[in-house]
Amino acid sequence: MIMVRRMQVMLGMLKWCLWIRLVRSSVVANNLFDHFHRKSTLFLLLLQKLKRYGTAGVLSYGLLNTVYYLSTFLLVWFYFAPAPGRMGYAAAVDRFLKLMAMVWAGSQVTKILRAGGALALAPFVDRGLSWFTVKFKFESETKAFAAIVGLCFGLALLLFLGLTLLWA
Repeated sequence: MIMVRRMQVMLGMLKWCLWIRLVRSSVVANNLFDHFHRKSTLFLLLLQKLKRYGTAGVLSYGLLNTVYYLSTFLLVWFYFAPAPGRMGYAAAVDRFLKLMAMVWAGSQVTKILRAGGALALAPFVDRGLSWFTVKFKFESETKAFAAIVGLCFGLALLLFLGLTLLWA
């Protein structure tokens, strides 16, 4: 019985390998690979432009990432895959990991949009960072940047752990 199952798995793997080889050699696959290569090149160009803004560019991209991850996680947690209620710690952590994998996969699709948005917002974030530095009396923009990054990570950690523990 076990040997039959192993043979089925091996045949499945062989079919998968042959299918990949067939797809790689097809014209459609070449066009698809070219399309993804162009998108990754566009993303790298956007990141290079974003680097010109320095700290404000990085902060702009980080703020958009924070907004994306928090909003998408909440949307998936409550709307797309609502939790059944009390499920225990192990099940809640397992659910959290699965949902974060879904959110991360979605982030790969929206990466170019977020980089473009960060590029558009960078001048505003630069002014906001200067205001934040003066308002809260930081010694430098670097320290204000670190404080904002810490707030973003703290908010995300609080939300992720809070929801996971509340549903445990």
